[in-house]
Amino acid sequence: MGRLQKDDTDQLKAKVHIAPLRDEYMAVVSVPGHALGRRREVALADLHEGPWILPPRGNHTRDVVEQPVLNAGQLPPVPHIESASFT
Repeated sequence: MGRLQKDDTDQLKAKVHIAPLRDEYMAVVSVPGHALGRRREVALADLHEGPWILPPRGNHTRDVVEQPVLNAGQLPPVPHIESASFT
C-alpha cells in the first residue's frame, strides 16, 4: 500500500494491479479571523502572500501544493517556515 504519483501509476499499470482506496484532497488552514478565511471563494493568486508553513522541497505534500500554482503560470508561495510535521 502506498501513494503513487500520476506518472508512476501509468508506468506500473503494465506490471501490477492498482486499486485506489480513496481520493486525496488538500486543504489550506489559517488562523481564526484571517481575512481569506471569511471569504467563500479564494483564488490561487490570493494565497501567494504569506507567511506560509510548508513541507521541505522534495516532499510529496510540497509538490501537491506547488503544482497547481505552477500550472496556473504563477510562482508558488515562499515558506516562512519549512517543516515536515503536520502538527
